[in-house]
Amino acid sequence: MSVEQRRHDCFVNSQIRENVSVLVRNGRIEWIRGDAELPNLDDVVRINGNGRYLAPGLTDMHVHTHDDSDYLLHLAYGVTTIREMNGWPWRLKRRQMVEAGKLLAPNMYVTSQILNSSDLGGYALPFATEAEARAAVKSATSTAANALGWADRTGQILPGMSADFLLLDKNPLEKISNLRTVQAVMVRGVWLPNPGALPVTGKDLNCSPTAPNRQQLEAAVTQAELHVSAGYAQSTISLDLWVGLATELGENDLANRLRRLGE
Repeated sequence: MSVEQRRHDCFVNSQIRENVSVLVRNGRIEWIRGDAELPNLDDVVRINGNGRYLAPGLTDMHVHTHDDSDYLLHLAYGVTTIREMNGWPWRLKRRQMVEAGKLLAPNMYVTSQILNSSDLGGYALPFATEAEARAAVKSATSTAANALGWADRTGQILPGMSADFLLLDKNPLEKISNLRTVQAVMVRGVWLPNPGALPVTGKDLNCSPTAPNRQQLEAAVTQAELHVSAGYAQSTISLDLWVGLATELGENDLANRLRRLGE
């Protein structure tokens, strides 16, 4: 089916073109033309956009989908492309359904499942064997760079690539947890011989940290409790980070509520 959208203002290369029509055929934009350039078309469904604006669909780059109704919510707000942040197998199946035209949902980019030496309570995909470790290292380097469109910039140690390195004590291709044995890092040619001593808090940097206040932190804890009561799993890594933050801020009651979520 072809669709012609008539006499609207259209965003093209961040500019507005006035009084144009767009022909869509088989899910792709075939042409964009002004009224004077329009051919005679009899086999189209005409959608009158007179006095309106046609803009590109929005992309949400950080999405955690819980059920299929979330896809419809995205579409209702004009989000036509999403990037799922944890590639559970069922999400990959949903993407296949979208590509096959069997599920009404935004275009989907899906990251890999979290890779770790343990399963983090079922949240991550553990790697133990040498073959699995090799696959994990590739996923976190060259494959990730390719997914970001940066395959010519980073992800491998080759001439012309950005000088981004890790210096490790142990071979990560033997065991994925060996990636934790970082002794030095280079980023864009800047050598960091002792990365463990880098300032990581506002106190270390001699500046005011942008930490949440009590009200904001309590709202986040309440939201996490609602998710757990609804049957959703919480990342143990995220919980540990929130517990540490609550403790650092002296909000011990909130820290205890967070600890109970991980029990």
